[in-house]
Amino acid sequence: MTNLTAMLSRRCFSNFRKMFSTATQSIVGDDLD
Repeated sequence: MTNLTAMLSRRCFSNFRKMFSTATQSIVGDDLD
């Protein structure tokens, strides 16, 4: 159970970080342009 929770939380964190970095790049890119 603990391993499953850790795996799910890790996946969610990875997806969130990817989405956040993409959003940041988009915002920064718009500001630079």
